[in-house]
Parts: sequence; structure tokens; C-alpha cells
Amino acid sequence: HGSAFFKDRCLNWIESGTMCMTCYDRCPLRGEGMVLDMGYVPAVGESCVGCGMCEYVCPKNAVAVVPDVQKREGMIRLLRLRRLVQVAVLLLLAALPWLNRDGFTGMKGSLFAFDFFGLPFADPLGAVQIGLSGIIPGWRLIAGALVVLAVALCLGRIFCSWFCPFGFLSELVHAIRGRRPPKPLKHGFRSRAVIALVGLALVPLLGFPLLNQLSLPGGLSLGFLTAAAPLSSKTIHTVLEHLLFFAVPFLPVITVLAVELVTGERLWCRWVCPQSVLLALMARLPVAPRLRR
Repeated sequence: HGSAFFKDRCLNWIESGTMCMTCYDRCPLRGEGMVLDMGYVPAVGESCVGCGMCEYVCPKNAVAVVPDVQKREGMIRLLRLRRLVQVAVLLLLAALPWLNRDGFTGMKGSLFAFDFFGLPFADPLGAVQIGLSGIIPGWRLIAGALVVLAVALCLGRIFCSWFCPFGFLSELVHAIRGRRPPKPLKHGFRSRAVIALVGLALVPLLGFPLLNQLSLPGGLSLGFLTAAAPLSSKTIHTVLEHLLFFAVPFLPVITVLAVELVTGERLWCRWVCPQSVLLALMARLPVAPRLRR
């Protein structure tokens, strides 16, 4: 039977003016397993397989899994596939700069702007910042941003759950910690939205895409590019300088993962990441659930 939903516990029903989308945002079958009733209130859909993700993340215990062995086995296979995709994406980002150095051009770029055999993908927030900084974005950057937004509209926040390399590393940190991370609080999206809005307001004053500095997935992919860049012996003289040159781009990622290991919370994904805001907004549009059916 999948999952059971209790309206007397759900924040959307018991607290006026509160919009909590935690279960809907984290559902691997978003739009089918967890749907939006009346266009904006999460509800269990007919395709729910009972994976337990909604029960796990709900801050009010408003969802409970009803055992169904067959559906659970199907969900386990889906979760294994997701993990395989996450590992493949991380390995691809690490290997791609070296492949590009050897002449392979089918795929190239970073998570800010990526070319997949001629199809452009780009960070929508990055494209907006380029425009706000006074530079007219190129057509491929605009097209890539629109492609990513269209994917979010049709498939939800699939990048966050399937393709984000930092999200994968954050999940591994909590697996190593050996405990389930605390359930997210209801104002996580508001926190990320405020950070995104403040950053966008500062971009015209500073003249550069400030929020790109807060993109850990983008920074991770740029770190791999830096590691593969040819170095001049005149620039770097010692082994220590070599190590620092390659390590510096990864320091923000390592620092955040260390903090999350200590606190037991996925602080960045839930409270800080500004790049997820536009994707979440697209996934919450009233037309989005209809497109996923």
C-alpha cells in the first residue's frame, strides 16, 4: 500500500500560512509517488512504492510507511540505480578534464556550463547573475539554463537527488557517521531563498556572479578542471606549492563536509545552497505535477 498520510500532523493542514514541501521535494518518484493535492499540498500518490523517504524526512511524522514487500524491493533497486548514477557522475567530472586534454570534446565544461555532445546545460542562477552583472549572456548559456529549468519542471529536483556530486558526498558523510541525519526544519527553503535574493541584489553592485562562489557542486567541478590544468615550472616550484595549488579549490567542500560530519546535519543542502532555489521553484509550479504523470 505504500505510505499513509496524516493530515492532523501535517504542517500544511495544522498551521495556517505554512507551506512545507519536504516530503514532496525528497520523493524519488516526485509527481507520482508523492503528488500535490489541489496543486500545492503534498499527498501520497497511487504510484508510491513505500521506500520510506517521506517518513524519514517529515518534521512532524505525518507520513508512515505501510509494509509492501514487492514495492519495497522495487524501491531498493531504484535507490541502488540512483547511487550508481551518483558515483558515475562524480567519476565523470573527475576524469573529463583529463579526457579533454587528450582531445575528447564530446563532453566538456563544469557544472556552471556544460556541453553534452552539443546539448548545452547551464546553472540558471549563474545565467541570471551574468545578466545582472551587466554582461549579456551568450545564447548557449541562456539555452542551457532553460534546458535545466525545463528538466526541473518535468522531473522535479532530479539534479539534487541524482546528479549533484556534493549531495552524493554529503550522503556518504552521513552514512559514515552511522546515524540518520536529523529531520529537516520547515524553514530550510526560506533560508536558501533569502541567501539567493541577497546574493542577486549584490551582483549589480559588485559586478560579478557572487553566488557562484557559494556553489559547492560547481566549485568541485572547477577543482577537477584545475587539477588537470598543465602547470608551468616557473609558476610552482615546490611539492608543497603543488599540493596547495590542487587542494585549495576543494577546501570549501572538505570544510563543509567536516562540519556536517560533526553536527550530523546536512546543513548546506537544507539551509544554504542558493543554486537549488530556482530548481525548487520550478518543481513547485502548479503545472509541474501534471507534466510528470
